[in-house]
Amino acid sequence: MHPSIPLRFRFSGSRPPAINRAWIGLILAAANRGDLRIMPESGMIDAD
Repeated sequence: MHPSIPLRFRFSGSRPPAINRAWIGLILAAANRGDLRIMPESGMIDAD
């Protein structure tokens, strides 16, 4: 994946999806350590 590659997401329904920022932070921290693997979300949703 490269920043110049455009991404498009389609969501069904009228509400935007919730993003679990804590989970994204864990994934980013792991990726920065070179640990690229799928991690469970653990059910916690961080509401904005």
